[in-house]
Amino acid sequence: MGGDRLFLGYETAFWIWRKAGPSAFSVLVPTRVQSLAGGAPTISKVSRFRSEHPDLAFDELDVVVAYEDRRVLPGVKNHIKKAKLPD
Repeated sequence: MGGDRLFLGYETAFWIWRKAGPSAFSVLVPTRVQSLAGGAPTISKVSRFRSEHPDLAFDELDVVVAYEDRRVLPGVKNHIKKAKLPD
């Protein structure tokens, strides 16, 4: 399951929260992430996200990755997280 993760941030995350609206805090359950492991973007992860959320028409997905997990993919903008995640 850990390899299926896709960490979204920046503009992408903002529009997801906007879509969720005022009910976001009762619908979305925050999780405590201690590692970006398994978060490397792949064509299949990006395609699955887009198919599950067709109403979110992003030209580019903002993906937060560890340096070693960055990938050059069409429609994906990598944001490299250099510092360790907080405990």
